[in-house]
Amino acid sequence: MLGAFITKVGGTHLAKSNSKPVMFYQSNIRFLRKKYDFTQEDMADLLGFKNKSSYCLIENRTSGISIENLVKISDFFGITLDQLVKQDMSKENG
Repeated sequence: MLGAFITKVGGTHLAKSNSKPVMFYQSNIRFLRKKYDFTQEDMADLLGFKNKSSYCLIENRTSGISIENLVKISDFFGITLDQLVKQDMSKENG
């Protein structure tokens, strides 16, 4: 019975102790890029990638991203790291 209990910890929902928190950074990065009319090449340049291929892998959930690059993105768009990683920004108004 306890395994099915959902606990809210620091704003992140966990279904079981071995469950991973939901991370939204890939979808949020894509959402922000499109909202502000940036290309994948623009984002690759921002992160210092040689071409857009590496950036595309991040957006398509094929590759991870460093904390340093998450910070660059959150600073660039004027949002917190928590917002970038933990919130589904496509569901928010504005």
